[in-house]
Amino acid sequence: MNTVVTASTAVRKYRWQFSGMVAHLIQRMTGVLLLVYLLLHVHTIRELRGGPAAFDAALATFKNP
Repeated sequence: MNTVVTASTAVRKYRWQFSGMVAHLIQRMTGVLLLVYLLLHVHTIRELRGGPAAFDAALATFKNP
């Protein structure tokens, strides 16, 4: 039983050809989503300067987008 190992099977580590590209896209999307979350968080916390009523109004916008 001789097993033939070709160059393409010896070099490729993963079964799926596009796994690296998909991992990169997932990382990019989660990074953008974290940035959006950070900006919304900072904006909401900044509303504390306007007093409790302004902060409650900012939180009310997130209840019903």
